[in-house]
Amino acid sequence: MQPWDVDVQRRTLVYANKILDVVDRLPNARSASILANQLGRSATSVMANHAESTRARSVAEKIAKQGLCLQELQESHAWLALLKLRTYCDVEIRDALLKETDELIGLFVTSIKRFANQ
Repeated sequence: MQPWDVDVQRRTLVYANKILDVVDRLPNARSASILANQLGRSATSVMANHAESTRARSVAEKIAKQGLCLQELQESHAWLALLKLRTYCDVEIRDALLKETDELIGLFVTSIKRFANQ
């Protein structure tokens, strides 16, 4: 595994864990349950798909897996934005997660472009 992959794998693991912490603290309202399910799935999918991308059999497969990471991050961003409107969680934690989501999106966009130009 390349050093970039090791760092991103660590970041996606920490990201998924923090998202699950937020999900666990959401109220028992039906709307919160919907958000929890969707956000939890998309954020943990980033971690899983990146792990798979580190063992890709080809550049095309690596790009495809990282493309899935990018899609799931964009979905996570949308759920976090809705969570912001619903005021279900701590502002600082939510804003930190939005910032990390944006940073991870940037990393995956850069990586996909780099592999596409090889």
